[in-house]
Amino acid sequence: MAKQFKDFTFTGKKFSSLCTKYISVDFEDNSDIPLAMERNMEIGETNFSRVEPNYFGDTWTDVLPIELNIVKDPSQYDYNQKELVITKGEIREITRWLTSPHYPEWIEFEYDHNNVDEAKNYRGWFNNVETWAVGSEVYGLKLSFKCTTPFGYTDDIVNSQTVTTYSNMIVQNDSDELNSYCYPTIEIKPNGIGQVYICNLSDCILLKNGTLTLTESTYFDSLLTLVEEYAKMNGYTVRYTGTIP
Repeated sequence: MAKQFKDFTFTGKKFSSLCTKYISVDFEDNSDIPLAMERNMEIGETNFSRVEPNYFGDTWTDVLPIELNIVKDPSQYDYNQKELVITKGEIREITRWLTSPHYPEWIEFEYDHNNVDEAKNYRGWFNNVETWAVGSEVYGLKLSFKCTTPFGYTDDIVNSQTVTTYSNMIVQNDSDELNSYCYPTIEIKPNGIGQVYICNLSDCILLKNGTLTLTESTYFDSLLTLVEEYAKMNGYTVRYTGTIP
């Protein structure tokens, strides 16, 4: 199944900025959606005393393939069949643009529809450009893009919040990898002179029953007290980095 799109950007250049105007089509009209879901488990060796091998995690056996089928836009050429033929010069214009990078690059798609399930960003390279011919004339091109990962990416997700005393922010993991995530980039724009304390409660495991006292002035003090009391009871030493008032 060829990927349908309105436009895309690759190496800083838009598909729509080409001298020749094209549209996205599907030559084969295939309903199969390309996936890259097959995985292998990395395991250790076994012997007579170790019948169960050690497991070191899984690896993807392939990456996500994307095929883009394009033809000249009939509305731009008055449906003149001769003008719809893609010339060698026009093929060269596309191939030198798409195949010049020698390392993976980002490709960003634009769609005619607002489909939240459709990823916009992928990383990889164009590994093949094929012609689609009728008789002896070329009327279309098949552009093959090979991703470096089995997933696509969304745009950056931005959460803005104004904090005067303390605040809790919940960031949901909506990615295709539920057990892994990237820590966010935090940008702080202070309106005055003071101190900022950040505590990640999602990854914080409280080894003591009870809850923190969430008040405007004692929230961080309650956290420090809880840590120090637990350390004292279990023979640990607490060391802080930075300046604690």
